[in-house]
Amino acid sequence: MPTALSCQPEACTQLEAGLTRRENKREGYRFDYSVEHGVILCQRRNAELTLVDRTRAQVRQALLSGEPVLEIIAEKMGLSAGSLQRRLREQGVTFTALVDKVRCDLATHYLQQRHLPIAELALLLGYSDVSAFSRAFRRWFGISPRQWRQLPA
Repeated sequence: MPTALSCQPEACTQLEAGLTRRENKREGYRFDYSVEHGVILCQRRNAELTLVDRTRAQVRQALLSGEPVLEIIAEKMGLSAGSLQRRLREQGVTFTALVDKVRCDLATHYLQQRHLPIAELALLLGYSDVSAFSRAFRRWFGISPRQWRQLPA
């Protein structure tokens, strides 16, 4: 069950739903208090996340199932695509640059998992093929993913 320490917006919903079921099975002030406290902490944490942080989390989630699409992510966040773009610009970032940064961060993380083939890694990051991923990686770091992986840790 999610905890207040891993509070993505969807986790709060899961947390609250899971806790309702448990309240029926367990009795006790201490349990109810800790449940309520956990939900409050989770909601407070989500309120403190910036728009950029929330968008970054949505982009990561979208990469699991394919390409991050501005309109879909904006809708999930309760915004129009134009509003999301404008609010990101006000924070000094574009949606495209944010997607690129998330991919870059994930690429270095995945490359440390030496058992993952680079072709699979490219697909995990939403690239259509290895060459597209390699071009992006070379743009970020000036070397190929294979060369980066061979660098001493």
